[in-house]
Amino acid sequence: MFRGNIVEMGTVEQVLMNPRHPYSKLLRDSIAQADPKKRWDTTVTLAELEHEEYLRQGCKFAGRCPDVMGICKGMAPPDIHIDDVIVKCHKYTEEQERVSS
Repeated sequence: MFRGNIVEMGTVEQVLMNPRHPYSKLLRDSIAQADPKKRWDTTVTLAELEHEEYLRQGCKFAGRCPDVMGICKGMAPPDIHIDDVIVKCHKYTEEQERVSS
């Protein structure tokens, strides 16, 4: 869930072991390793004000998403069913259109 919107839904194993939405991937990657040799050296910066994300049209994660596309900023993504997982991401809408073409 991001900004009150479900972005991916499935079993714990599916979502944590094979995250599909960029936010789910980011959350998984933020889990600290229990190895002192693997220190977290990533700097987290907030590019936009928090209230702008709540008011944003389209995908609420678009301002932080590494896979952002033009459609993400103007239209909320639909529920996409992949196996037994539901993910809200335009990236998968385009993939489904390519497969069915």
